Amino acid sequence: MKKRNFYKISAIVIVAIFSIVTITLTTNNNKYMAYSLTKGNLENEIKEQNTLKDETIYGILSSNGDVDSIYAVNHLYVPKDGVYTDYGDYSNITSLTNDTDPTVSDNTIKWNLKESFNGFYYKGNLKSKKLPWDFNITYILDGKEISPEYLAGKSGTIDIIISVAQNKNSIDYFNNNYGIQVQVPINLNNSKIISEEGSTKVITGKTATLAYTVLPGTSGTYKATLESKNFEMDGINISITPMDISSMADTSEFTKGFNSLSNGMEELINGTSKLKNGTSQLTNGIDELTQGQQKLVNNSSSIINGMKEYGNGIEKLNSSVTQLEGGSTEFNKGLSQISNEGNNLVTGYKKMADSIKSQLPSEEEKSNLKALVKYTNSSNPQEVQLGKMATSMLKQIEGTEKLYNSLNTLNEGLTKYNGGISNMANEYKNIHGGIAKLSTGTNELYNNYDSILQGNQQFVTGLSDILNGMVKLNQQAKVLPDSVEKLIDGEKKIKNGIDEANRSISEMMGKKENDKKIVSFVSPNNKNINSVQFILRTPNITIAEKEVKINTEEKEKKNFFEKLIDLF
Repeated sequence: MKKRNFYKISAIVIVAIFSIVTITLTTNNNKYMAYSLTKGNLENEIKEQNTLKDETIYGILSSNGDVDSIYAVNHLYVPKDGVYTDYGDYSNITSLTNDTDPTVSDNTIKWNLKESFNGFYYKGNLKSKKLPWDFNITYILDGKEISPEYLAGKSGTIDIIISVAQNKNSIDYFNNNYGIQVQVPINLNNSKIISEEGSTKVITGKTATLAYTVLPGTSGTYKATLESKNFEMDGINISITPMDISSMADTSEFTKGFNSLSNGMEELINGTSKLKNGTSQLTNGIDELTQGQQKLVNNSSSIINGMKEYGNGIEKLNSSVTQLEGGSTEFNKGLSQISNEGNNLVTGYKKMADSIKSQLPSEEEKSNLKALVKYTNSSNPQEVQLGKMATSMLKQIEGTEKLYNSLNTLNEGLTKYNGGISNMANEYKNIHGGIAKLSTGTNELYNNYDSILQGNQQFVTGLSDILNGMVKLNQQAKVLPDSVEKLIDGEKKIKNGIDEANRSISEMMGKKENDKKIVSFVSPNNKNINSVQFILRTPNITIAEKEVKINTEEKEKKNFFEKLIDLF
């Protein structure tokens, strides 16, 4: 079959590589020792030799990832003739180089070997089926899980889900230092790749190989989705080899980045601490504001009662001002009337005085009457009578003059009084206008009081709503400092995690591969190990073909390369 021939050719290439590489040995002190292969340096007697070897672990997995069998191909370096001791718990041991048989005692295998440039290869079937990793492979056809044995030849949407996890019960050395590459070969003749997130895809001819890489110390789950018709697929290949992460990146760049991130987290923690102090102050302020709001609400009834009393006062004021306006109007009218009547009185008194003045005799007439007074003492009765009449008339004239003078004086007083009344009437008009405006204002204030009272009542109701909101805000604000403290704790944990990751990566990337002592997978008694690698494979998923019986049997003695090819 062409596929099998391909893997046989690959095996030959691998063996050729092992054969032509100059032998370089790694000792426990991490120094390299080159063995001279000159026969003149070999001793004739057979003696125990220091065994240096490579281990290639082959795992045959089931289609779902379970381990069916494990065998090791051990490559012993043979720089001299002698006995080479190896250790392993095998159920079967087969020489791949020649027909040499080992001496086996418990888990100790001794080989009597002759010097060989290419070394000596033998296969041992391990009794244990435990690997340092657990593999799980799930196949899903059109949304339903299907056993791989029933998948061949099916058509539809196929999901291949591969999970790789560390086996915690195995040797930590392999988990921490070995990288895994899972290679999934997709036959493009019968399958179209819909999605293959996380893979590196390489297309060779009609095969697209999806490669998934799992770094040391990690696990992973990967999924490929195909649209297939008459599905078939070659087996999944898993190669596991040492992986030196320090060679992939500059450690200083990682350290610099982590230090920067750590410093940033430190600044964030300091800033959050200040935020905590601010939230504490905010909480105290909100609490004081809430207490003040509570007092305001408690006194709101006094505000309403005061407004009602204020309303009663406005009502009384409005009534009083209305009465005052009425009295002021009458008073204003009285002043105007007095002023008008005073003017009439002054005019009448003046006419009276003028009338009296017109009836008074002249000075000449008064002199003539005074001249007749002297006849009062006359002996002539007629003259006496004339003298008495003149005396009486002078007295009347004198009385009339006094009345005239009195009328003039009275008229002057009335004129001044009436002028004062007129001025008062004019000035009081302004006072009366102010009283009228006051009456209008108090009346408007009284009419608008109900609106003012309703506004105050709404204000008081709003104070209660505000208080309820302030109480809730206060309750929420009180938990802020604790919440910020938890945030600070979380930030500190993140910083500690960053610092720990920085230390771990620095330690991991600071160790070179040749600084680590290589551990044997087969047996802890094998101390001098040059290399260990793992090659795992699942069976092909193919449509069953009719068996063709071959009657002719040829029995031939197989050489090393043919035996090694049979391993695949």
